[in-house]
Amino acid sequence: MRIQDFPRPNHDNRRGVHWSAAVYHPTGAQLDYWISELQAMHIKWVKVMDDSGGSSLELCQRLLAAEIMPIVRLYRLEPNPGHIGGREEDTVRRLTAAGVRYFETNNEPDLPAEWKDGKMPPNWMEIIIDNFIYDADRIIALGGLPALPAMGIGSERNPIATVIAKGRADLFEKGVWVAIHNYTLNHPLDYPYDLVNQEGVAISQEEYDRLGPWAWEGNPRELINEWRRTDKNPGDTLLEDAACFLGVILMDEMIVKTLGRQLPILSTEGGPVIGWKDDRRYPRVDPRTHAEWIVAINDFMQGNRAIHGYRCPNSYFTMCHWLIANYRLGFMAPGWESQSWYSDWWNADFNLKGALPVVAAVKAMPNIVDNRTAAVVIGHLVRADTGEPLPDLPVELMAQEQIVAATTSAADGAFRLPAPAPGVYDLAVPPR
Repeated sequence: MRIQDFPRPNHDNRRGVHWSAAVYHPTGAQLDYWISELQAMHIKWVKVMDDSGGSSLELCQRLLAAEIMPIVRLYRLEPNPGHIGGREEDTVRRLTAAGVRYFETNNEPDLPAEWKDGKMPPNWMEIIIDNFIYDADRIIALGGLPALPAMGIGSERNPIATVIAKGRADLFEKGVWVAIHNYTLNHPLDYPYDLVNQEGVAISQEEYDRLGPWAWEGNPRELINEWRRTDKNPGDTLLEDAACFLGVILMDEMIVKTLGRQLPILSTEGGPVIGWKDDRRYPRVDPRTHAEWIVAINDFMQGNRAIHGYRCPNSYFTMCHWLIANYRLGFMAPGWESQSWYSDWWNADFNLKGALPVVAAVKAMPNIVDNRTAAVVIGHLVRADTGEPLPDLPVELMAQEQIVAATTSAADGAFRLPAPAPGVYDLAVPPR
């Protein structure tokens, strides 16, 4: 399948959100409010959980009726090592009959928490790819589109290469897509290229006071600036640190370098989460920053904004921001409540009224339907002095010094490269 052959919702703006973390969902009239809220925010993609027995069926039907594309994870506790069975296959059969196409069968298998008893073997990548191949064959046969599993935040692993090494590159022609979890942590959207990470730029007293002690966990400004000085990483790129939103760019480049073309990338979890403070150099993500970053990401997804010079790749289908709701969708897991958009958790701390500012901010932002079209670069490689064709040479399409597509010239020197979008590119023939 080509990028343009993968299904997308009508009037797609690439805007997404993660439903609750529960596998059971409201039904009937209880869903009316939530569908209305999704439409008010112009959400077009929703990641949902299924108990592997069809618990998401009614929710998916309602989403599809509202022209919202569901992405279904077939949940299994500690799924590794393992693969889907008859129960999951029957669920895929019923969901595809209802119009669902996108499926996940695994989750962050590079973390011990996703393995039985937390025991993750040294050859874990071989195991998960063997099981992915098993799952993918069955989901494709049932009319679904399987995900290559999302790794943990900041992963630089290349599962595409392992699939190819096992002789199953054909799966990438049949509907496999790539899931990622590019959470921001408390890193700014242009991380790792921002001045704090690159140069250790100090925080001013004005900014420190504006954000307040909650954001800095009571740490004095002098200590934070010392951390910035000692923890800076001059020259770091995504190759050194992809624990950020722009991790999607690294994944897109990895796919192209390995496969020679793009694959659909869907963030089935990701974005900023209120309260997170993983990097001591930066403030906790407060409600205002949370809303600003999500609006900026959505604007990037719509093709209306660049981040550190990067534009949204045509292969990047959606960002399903974590997490729309928890208690209010019937999941009584305290750990997720503080991360939810619709919640009373932060009412007292920030004078809120049952919802984070991001809800109103996303409702208010422009809704730009994606009208980017596919583009192709076609040409021939010939000797400048004789005009003879040059076969079997690598050809790379470059944008902003990044490889966006690669191929090899044919016997007559011809090449064809898919471009992410109409635009100006450079061609390169690297030395062999």
